[in-house]
Amino acid sequence: MKLALFAFAACLVISACQDTRRSAATPEPRTVERPKIEPPKPPRRADAPAPAPVPLAKGGPCPPPGEPELLAFRTARKFAASTGPAPGRLRAEAVRARLAQVVAHGCARGAADTKLLEVLRELEPENADPAVLESLWLARRKRGLLVGGGSGWVALFREVDNGVEMPIVVNDEGTAMEQQLLVLDADIFWPRSAPEPMLVVSNTHPWTASCWRTMRFRVFRAGSHAHHPALVTERNSLGGYWCNGSKITATDEQLSVQYEDWKGKISPAAVQRTYVAAFRYDAKTKQLRETFGFAPGDADFASSVFAYLVEDWLKRDWALSIEATMSDAQRRLEPVHRSLHARELEGEFNVELHSEGADARRLTVFCSLADSQAPCTTWPVPIDFHLRRSKNLWRVSDVREWKKRNGR
Repeated sequence: MKLALFAFAACLVISACQDTRRSAATPEPRTVERPKIEPPKPPRRADAPAPAPVPLAKGGPCPPPGEPELLAFRTARKFAASTGPAPGRLRAEAVRARLAQVVAHGCARGAADTKLLEVLRELEPENADPAVLESLWLARRKRGLLVGGGSGWVALFREVDNGVEMPIVVNDEGTAMEQQLLVLDADIFWPRSAPEPMLVVSNTHPWTASCWRTMRFRVFRAGSHAHHPALVTERNSLGGYWCNGSKITATDEQLSVQYEDWKGKISPAAVQRTYVAAFRYDAKTKQLRETFGFAPGDADFASSVFAYLVEDWLKRDWALSIEATMSDAQRRLEPVHRSLHARELEGEFNVELHSEGADARRLTVFCSLADSQAPCTTWPVPIDFHLRRSKNLWRVSDVREWKKRNGR
């Protein structure tokens, strides 16, 4: 009997072992969930600006201004009739408080500029007299928001982790008319190699008696305080026809301002012409370097774009004019430019434009005295300026002075 039980137990053990080997050899099929692997993201350059956080959108209208926002506005309103920097700075602080409120709520995400402007103006009661925010304007850019108050101030705002920051405010510098700010144009300039954004402002001062007035062009970066930004570069006393405004163009690494001023001697325009001041950001020095500004032509004068090029090429130093000279002619034309640059342009100038192919022009410049029509002392014979188009820009390729009045 004991022997039979032992044999039966041994059989069970052997069967179990065989079942275990069988199941290990032929496992049952099963489905395994593989983890999703995201494609690797390209590494962000160390000197590239960090992207601003995107707030979560919430449905419904924006909340009304709270007590902190209204207090900031009441303070600004209290000093609205004052002169100097204070009114602009206080209005900018009130706008910052309201922006921080609606950004934290998320209701303003994707809102049109007009809608966001309405939200900001909710700080001020209806039919307020005087209306402090009536002249408020804003312009949304890729990397920030510009808000200004007509005259008196303009500020740069950015969304950050803890809300909204206002790194730069530009406002009236004093109480004198020439120290007051009338913004003509403003933009954000943030080169890829720059650590922070810059605020670009072109302005004049309030005065309605004439369209001819001193204009300024300035570039700021954040300083020790938003109310005290650091000046990167400026062009003061540009002069110019401010009624036609000015146009700032900011790209990844280049910056330019287009404005109008009195025409030069060679320009075919009647009174004023367009000028361009251009700059490039230097990553090594972290400064702006001036470059040759190529002015657009005037639709009323076919020769204007070529005459403006020659006029600016003659007037500017070689350090800039070399950029408007074809590379294969730079060494040869440097002494020619030096000689012509030193001449006093007197008398009346006329130009003749000749086409010498799709990408070549010749501009002949004549000069004569207004009274006697005799040749000018400093420009006794006509001069041919040969121009070639390269990379969509016209440049000087050769300069040839006529040997006598009726021939070359």
